[in-house]
Amino acid sequence: MDDFEKRVLKQRKNTLVEHLTVNLELLNAFRGHRVLTEDMVEIIMTEKTNPSRVHKLIDFLVGCPRISAFEDMCAALMMCPGDLNWLAKELQTGVKADRGNLVIDDDVMKEAAMITHRKFGTSKRFSELDKKDMTELIAVKIQISKEEWKQELDLVKENLEAQKNAIKSRDQQSRALREELVEFIKDNEAALTSQAHGMTTTSEHLRGSVADDDLMAILVKTSRFLTKRIKTVLKEKEMFMHEREKCMDIIQAKMVDREKPLDQLLLLRLDQFPKLIEQHQKDITQKDNIMERQRTMLKELEDEMVLKEQEINELKSQIAQKTGEIGALQSRMMKSEREAEELQLERDSSNDNMKSNGKARPKRKSATKKVSTSSK
Repeated sequence: MDDFEKRVLKQRKNTLVEHLTVNLELLNAFRGHRVLTEDMVEIIMTEKTNPSRVHKLIDFLVGCPRISAFEDMCAALMMCPGDLNWLAKELQTGVKADRGNLVIDDDVMKEAAMITHRKFGTSKRFSELDKKDMTELIAVKIQISKEEWKQELDLVKENLEAQKNAIKSRDQQSRALREELVEFIKDNEAALTSQAHGMTTTSEHLRGSVADDDLMAILVKTSRFLTKRIKTVLKEKEMFMHEREKCMDIIQAKMVDREKPLDQLLLLRLDQFPKLIEQHQKDITQKDNIMERQRTMLKELEDEMVLKEQEINELKSQIAQKTGEIGALQSRMMKSEREAEELQLERDSSNDNMKSNGKARPKRKSATKKVSTSSK
């Protein structure tokens, strides 16, 4: 770890204390990236408060002899739970700014120059060199915030695009499922419709009030439609079974009194019972097959509905998470703006104090040191 990286860690100590929670999970992540050793982890965990643990962690990080310790630390922060990516990026941007590798955009430099001119353009207490230093300092701060916002916005755009593609794919699958259900109902209209029991036809079912884009409602309505058909088939099966039992009782009954007209009639028509039984058995088999197919389809529909509900819940949770991330980004932007305003207020207050005391014009080095101190 070089001097620039050590200086950035020390400068961001308050930020780390405020946002970093030192626990075994975080320390194990650092140890996995070979930034800390097992003994260091045990020493840090002996501290009772979180601020003291953070200070001890910074001391160990600053004293790490590995060249890539800073980058490994940032990688560990990005992999840790708790949304610490912004903290790692802020540390990396700070190092880049201290090394002078940060490229200042022209519009950022113009904005910084305009701010300096608006606040100190007519002031003779600061030399042109001091004003130039202040302009560069403001430009660096603005450029750092701009780079962070660019990275965050790119990440949010990628996530939103992925969510849109996922939702589009789910809609296509749902529409395909609806088309299959409609085709199935049309193909099996005769088997699924029973006018004798006062049930609606397939055409009437398809002319319902549900909108075409309400796919989940269509699935629910179709499931209820098929459930009613299955109940009707079960009732018919029970009726046929009862009639079959009656026929078998009549056939197997003992002909005690053959002289009775009823017994004679049964004997005359005994040859018709096998045909009747065979017809009943065919009807029962057909109803059983229809009921089995409808049960299978109902089971598939229920499984598909459960999957769709799970996917909708996941999408809702992801949207809520992204909304929270956007709110966090907005709060950080407001915080940066407040820091810039506080910097300007401190400079204005310094100018007012110097005017009221009637002091002579300070030397350039002293003014530069004062501006740097206030910036920190």
